[in-house]
Amino acid sequence: MKKLGLSHRPTFRQNYLQPALDAGLIERTLPDKPNSRLQKYRRSGG
Repeated sequence: MKKLGLSHRPTFRQNYLQPALDAGLIERTLPDKPNSRLQKYRRSGG
């Protein structure tokens, strides 16, 4: 969010994060705990 200059979390999730996850561009580091405060994201391996 910081790198994109965004501060509104719901908009970020809806417009950027979820589409990237759906497209397989990124993946969660903790896939079993999507709402964890420790959740991070990384580029997909494929």
